[in-house]
Amino acid sequence: MCAYAANTVGSADIIDNSILSADIKDAEVGVLDIATNSINSARVIDGTLTGADILESSLGKVPDADTVDGFHANQLGRVASASSTPLAYLDNGRSTLQSVTLVAPRQGFVTLFGSATGDYASACTSFCSVHLRFRNAASATEHGVTSAALPLNTAATRASLSPVATVPVAVGTHTFELIGSWFNNDSLTAAWTNQTLTALYTPFNGSGAMTPAAAVPDDGPSGTTAPDVKSAGD
Repeated sequence: MCAYAANTVGSADIIDNSILSADIKDAEVGVLDIATNSINSARVIDGTLTGADILESSLGKVPDADTVDGFHANQLGRVASASSTPLAYLDNGRSTLQSVTLVAPRQGFVTLFGSATGDYASACTSFCSVHLRFRNAASATEHGVTSAALPLNTAATRASLSPVATVPVAVGTHTFELIGSWFNNDSLTAAWTNQTLTALYTPFNGSGAMTPAAAVPDDGPSGTTAPDVKSAGD
């Protein structure tokens, strides 16, 4: 047995790979004793790291999360719609009431919600009506036409209309307008109040398909929806 003075044993006096865990005093190995980038996953006990152990600012963006709060992305919003071909109502005047613009990040669908009240300040002595519709500003395609005939020989007449339409869209910027029009034989002009227009985008159709079929144009006929295209996870 050899005797050494205090603080005289150095690394050269110790046989390589001979120090065991039992030779090290508990809780004495500190952060400066561990080399940088020397701890890997195999050295960490499973399930022991907590949120407090992670520097959040060092985390990168999740490239493609499969679920949000337990829901698959195509379970969060879907849309399906059907409608007849819009009637071509006669009109002798029309006005753009409201306009909204949105950017579709990918192929998908836009559901349009509109409302307005058409008002004749003077009495109609012959047939008169008001109409409300949506129009794609780029293509002039019309969707969701609604109409109301107003009573005759009444001092003031009005009707409230609320069209709804769902249309397929391509990736990019889209502007939709709410159009009010009128028809009568008394040379009257309808005034419009209480105007609202909302455009809601969703990337999924009724069955959860990721995108509408490429063959469906940006401004397809009203009432069309893309064929169901099953995606992974459906």
